[in-house]
Amino acid sequence: MKIKCYTNLDVRNEQFPNDLPCVPRIGELIESYTIRKGKNLVLKVVSVTWSKKYNDVWLPVIELHVQDYFDCIYDFEVWYGKLF
Repeated sequence: MKIKCYTNLDVRNEQFPNDLPCVPRIGELIESYTIRKGKNLVLKVVSVTWSKKYNDVWLPVIELHVQDYFDCIYDFEVWYGKLF
């Protein structure tokens, strides 16, 4: 099933899946295809909405945020910055 993933984080050239076997549920994790220093970015699904595309096809739009083990966005950015 085609999907679209997005995040409000300032991540650099991360490639998230655009095709999954089913629509993910809120709280599930989605892993980036991009590998940096042997690590993938894994984000949590926080919202699933639907967008109507051409030819009357509906596409799930998945919003991703950092996981709960980061206390704040700053902690995430410090961790993410070390991957470069």
